Amino acid sequence: MVHWEKLIIVDKLSHVPLYVQIVESITQLIEDGQLRNGDLLPSETEFCRILGVSRLTIRQAFDRLEHSGLIKRQHGVGTFVAYKPSTAITPGRLSFTNKMKQLGKTVRSQVLSIEHVAANEEVAENLRIPTGAQVIRLARLRFADEAPVMVEHSFLPVELFPDLVEAFPQNSSLYQFLQTHYNTRVLSVEQTWQPVQLTGEQADLLEEKPGALGILTKLVACTTREKPVEYSWSVVSSSKCLYYFRFREEEPEN
Repeated sequence: MVHWEKLIIVDKLSHVPLYVQIVESITQLIEDGQLRNGDLLPSETEFCRILGVSRLTIRQAFDRLEHSGLIKRQHGVGTFVAYKPSTAITPGRLSFTNKMKQLGKTVRSQVLSIEHVAANEEVAENLRIPTGAQVIRLARLRFADEAPVMVEHSFLPVELFPDLVEAFPQNSSLYQFLQTHYNTRVLSVEQTWQPVQLTGEQADLLEEKPGALGILTKLVACTTREKPVEYSWSVVSSSKCLYYFRFREEEPEN
């Protein structure tokens, strides 16, 4: 028997909307493997009783999870954990590796370089460290079903991860490695997106034409107390990936 009241905790005093808390909890359960493809979720009525929230809150949470491709509702049957059939990237705290696995994709990474460098002003500002401080620069080419879809450059403080250069495996999830090797778990991310034209090098790596459109995304990943542990910038092939967003005006709780 699944004890949902222990797995999903809602804080009614938090400024974070209740439905967002539920979405993040269920997403994390899927990411951690505690919920798997095909698992049946409680009904809206059951969740209302278990979590002590309104039906509107549960419906908002289910709507977002369904649009993200993480659940599927079958009328008269129930709500199930599900995978999305296309390469659509939904902003959130799931890592690239887990996002692709949730979509049923075969994922791998090719390390292009990993080295110690001095933080420039942009990196230092986002990691909240002094300019010139030592950071690890990890450049990777990310694949989904053997198609190159992203060129990623990550920067992490050497002070926090002193042996990362020597210890990081070639084809590993960075966030999973940080959690298992350093007991550091990413809890929040901030991201920006903007369209760009691919440089010659980026186009070669992504198997596109130079000057083709791409998406530049910049990310700051934080752990407890909003402490930054990674700053990254990535270029995504716009012909192979779709970013999915959904915004909704907040409604008052009943």
